Amino acid sequence: MTVSIDARPGSDVPPEPAASITRSMLGRLWKLRMAPEMLLHPWHRGRARARLTRSGERWKVLILCHGNICRSPFAEVLLRRQLGEHGADCQVESAGFLESGRPCPEPALLVAREFGLDLSEHRSRTVTPAMIGDADLTIVMEPSQAAAVTSRMQAPPGRVLTLGDLDPDRFVIRRLPDPYDRPLDEFRSCFRRIDRCLQVVARTTDASTARRRIA
Repeated sequence: MTVSIDARPGSDVPPEPAASITRSMLGRLWKLRMAPEMLLHPWHRGRARARLTRSGERWKVLILCHGNICRSPFAEVLLRRQLGEHGADCQVESAGFLESGRPCPEPALLVAREFGLDLSEHRSRTVTPAMIGDADLTIVMEPSQAAAVTSRMQAPPGRVLTLGDLDPDRFVIRRLPDPYDRPLDEFRSCFRRIDRCLQVVARTTDASTARRRIA
């Protein structure tokens, strides 16, 4: 039985279910709580773009997420393709914070195929301090992961980038939520956002390479 809140006397507006009102209120509270982070997005984006400036002929990128079975393996193969299209000479790898050897879940495989990418051979890897030290840039999916690699693995803060900071959309949160064990549409939403952000990486890298060649 659906619980409803009575409409005002004489109103033609039908009553709204209590659950719908609760969801709406929670959504407004969440946006209010995240408003400062969203308003700071242009500042975070400027700092993130500055970290893409690099030197040298080759560039090694390490992409991290929690388990290395959804977000980071997709980002790895997508960025490798994008950088190849821009003619950039870069090496891209991925890893995570959990155990090695796990395959990507079926929703990740399905949505990756929609982007023309095959993740069927991927197996997770556990990040190590040596991987962090060997990378010119470490890309993470969440600010908490950036804090973990800088504090526990001594990654230089200037070589760690939170991917969501590059999102060209305005007023977004920094974190790219993990779609693991979520509906297929959440995988699509997550992978589309990863694509938007990585396009900025590829374009900025291409521009940086061109400036070096001119110099």
